[in-house]
Amino acid sequence: MNRNRAHSLISGAILIVLGILFALKALGIMTFNIFFDGWWTLFIIIPCLMSMVKKGPAMSNLIGLGIGVFLLLVAQGVVGFALFWKLLWPAIFILIGLRLIFRETFDKTVAFIR
Repeated sequence: MNRNRAHSLISGAILIVLGILFALKALGIMTFNIFFDGWWTLFIIIPCLMSMVKKGPAMSNLIGLGIGVFLLLVAQGVVGFALFWKLLWPAIFILIGLRLIFRETFDKTVAFIR
């Protein structure tokens, strides 16, 4: 399956699920609020995920995804914001170190995906 087709399938599935959710809300079957605590982090998470699907995993996508997920956890009250700042740089250093150690494996995986 080529990348554009996979991208279209994922985008289409997301739109179908959103349509069903909004229809259920309009019919009074289900209630939900799209503006949950930390909804803005989806502007970081979704582009990173879509880029990973379209182009394959890259260090920048992994870092962006990690930051977005962690900020979502902070906004939801799962972890404290102080912990976010304490763990941000160590996590980035660990990811870069893993990338350097497993460079050949990572490059082969990316080449295989493309």
